[in-house]
Amino acid sequence: MTEIEVGPANTQYKSVDGVLYDIDLQTLIVFPAGRSGAFTVPESVATISQQAFLGCQNLTQVTLPENLQIIGEYSFAFSGITRITLPESIVLVGYCAFRHCPGLTKAMFLGKTSLLGGDVFTDTAIDDDGIYGFVGSTVQTYANNNSIPFHPLYTVSFESNGGSAVSDVVVDPGNTLTAPAEPTQSGYTFSGWYEDSALTSLWDFSTDTVTDDTTLYAAWEAEAEPTAAPTPMPTVTPSATAAPVPVATPILQITASPADGRIYLGGRIALLSNISGGTWSYDKSLLSQDGNSFEALKAGTVRVTYTVGSQSAYVDIVITKIGVPQTGDALTAALWLPALAVCIACAALALCKKAQKNERF
Repeated sequence: MTEIEVGPANTQYKSVDGVLYDIDLQTLIVFPAGRSGAFTVPESVATISQQAFLGCQNLTQVTLPENLQIIGEYSFAFSGITRITLPESIVLVGYCAFRHCPGLTKAMFLGKTSLLGGDVFTDTAIDDDGIYGFVGSTVQTYANNNSIPFHPLYTVSFESNGGSAVSDVVVDPGNTLTAPAEPTQSGYTFSGWYEDSALTSLWDFSTDTVTDDTTLYAAWEAEAEPTAAPTPMPTVTPSATAAPVPVATPILQITASPADGRIYLGGRIALLSNISGGTWSYDKSLLSQDGNSFEALKAGTVRVTYTVGSQSAYVDIVITKIGVPQTGDALTAALWLPALAVCIACAALALCKKAQKNERF
């Protein structure tokens, strides 16, 4: 038989995948003896009835739920299972529960107070490996009383040091440990499990073995502060009718003082431009420059040119020697005309005196 069927009107029993349960799926009643391979008992099951798996010789592995409490008498007797793990929740394992399972070599008990009936492992191969349980548990006492090899189990605890919780793991002695899912902590990056709270000895899950109850400690590295994204500048969309306003370039001009550009040898003339940043060019044998002031070094006419970008302007400067009036020089005329009048008057007076002297003789 490989499947058990229950009519839809039945209010006492239910069949799920061909396995018979009570209507609430809390008790597994019968497993079809013709089924083979592995089977996982549903999480809702708290009781496995007596003889539920009796004679299932092709059944090789059974996974029991975490909330299972009772395994009835002869539940797995004469079956083909080779090893079994009983959860911490187990309260009672009934009389001859695993009797005459010739391939059964290992039974692991995760509870410390489970009660076992008589002849639970009679006519099995349990002596080839043994019973695994916690030191001081009822299972250890049962193993010792029935001359069954006993192997202590160890608990590995995980101290996450502020991170998310990680569940304890039960490990066979001398075996390596499977790495649990990494914990998380806001603002930190997980950097490994260590054997000591000082975080000096990193646990190697590929090679390190568990030989006693062990606590591993999480290490963390602070995450770098995120760099703030630059605030985007507002995008200004120009109006379709807007046109750029041209900026007028001023016309380069030079202002001279004195304005007529005439100076005497040794004198100075000031030249100012309405646009700064340009360069002056001139005959340096005739003029010397000190900022905007130019000193006459030698008589003559010199052109001073000022250039800014693509524009240029110039001033012609006339340099004369002191005492020599020049045509058109208003200042020179103003100084020399009175002197010339005095000279003429003196000459006229001298002529008059000479004439008077001649008349006497």
